[in-house]
Amino acid sequence: MHAVNTVLFLLELCVNRLLIRIDAICFLLGWALIYCAYIWVYNAVAGWWPYFFLDLSSWVAIPWYAALLVVHVAAYSIAFSASRLKQWSRPELAKADSPTGPSHTGLIALLPGEGEAGPWRILAQPVVITCDLPAGPGTVAVPKA
Repeated sequence: MHAVNTVLFLLELCVNRLLIRIDAICFLLGWALIYCAYIWVYNAVAGWWPYFFLDLSSWVAIPWYAALLVVHVAAYSIAFSASRLKQWSRPELAKADSPTGPSHTGLIALLPGEGEAGPWRILAQPVVITCDLPAGPGTVAVPKA
């Protein structure tokens, strides 16, 4: 399943106008932390680990968790580099790389619309999700309908 997700991610990265921002890594790491917390609670209730290396009953779990952190950061770095390569190869995206700029537009909304898109419509306003690093609140700008 991980391989399928990777292929689909790369395909989507190639065909859309979205760029990956470096500060969005906090969302990746946050999602991984939420998953770990969920699995710890699930194990406490059901007594089962989905992956052997998540099992906290052995000291071997500590290097595994550190390795998972490194792999997550490395995978994000590769995705970020691919996004920069896309930005370099498509100059119209280079000038649009801002938190509120057009690099975040062109998302297909799951809302009824009109025009050539049929039952879908293209959002006219940008969707911006940012996270300030190293600390600070994230912001979400939702487009007007």
